[in-house]
Amino acid sequence: DCAVIAEMDGRVEFGRDYKNKRRIKITPEPDADGNQGEAVEFLIPKGKHISVHDGDLIQKGDYIIDGNPDPHDLLRIQGVEALAEYLVNEVQEVYRLQGVPINDKHIEVIVRQMLQKVEVIDSGETTLIRGDTVEVA
Repeated sequence: DCAVIAEMDGRVEFGRDYKNKRRIKITPEPDADGNQGEAVEFLIPKGKHISVHDGDLIQKGDYIIDGNPDPHDLLRIQGVEALAEYLVNEVQEVYRLQGVPINDKHIEVIVRQMLQKVEVIDSGETTLIRGDTVEVA
């Protein structure tokens, strides 16, 4: 099952249960000007191990429930470096379990190649076409 990752810094609040799910709300702390961002809610299926407690102060990228994170979520929330590190560690874990020692640099080369391609979402004023896959410069 996929882990749920906090998308922002904030304070955890447990809300009312909804059917067979726990409601968890993350409310951002007010900034220096007293402005407070919008809260984010998650519905977590009952029976999942929740890694946070009511009232905890969490940071962006902290795991709310245990599991393997969705790589797309990691990329969106923590960035390319965190995703690359995660992929290297996961691949290394598979090789370690088989008793095969591999230097990280070999896996890093493969991961770097994987992360060099991006999909064009908005071509703007370029000759690129929406949906094309291009290499990052």
